[in-house]
Amino acid sequence: MNNQLSHMTQSAMAAYSQKKYSESGKHWNEAVSFAKNRGLTDELVEAAIRFGDKQSLYGDFEDANEKFALAISTSKGTSETCLSTTDDCLL
Repeated sequence: MNNQLSHMTQSAMAAYSQKKYSESGKHWNEAVSFAKNRGLTDELVEAAIRFGDKQSLYGDFEDANEKFALAISTSKGTSETCLSTTDDCLL
């Protein structure tokens, strides 16, 4: 699952870096749908997207992708996991 999600987010970020914003949004929407279909809570999806958007503004696509994948892989349908710029956020 993480490989497929990683591909989706990388495609979104690549399109964004090429200023293909509509295409980037399409890929992010696919990634969000994929995540939600696998049990990620709405709160975690929103946090992951906000984090990804923030990181994309600074050009740190790799970190944004890793945090999004981490949110997916650790989600068990609860909102006890959070996304942060620090690694000590996971409970």
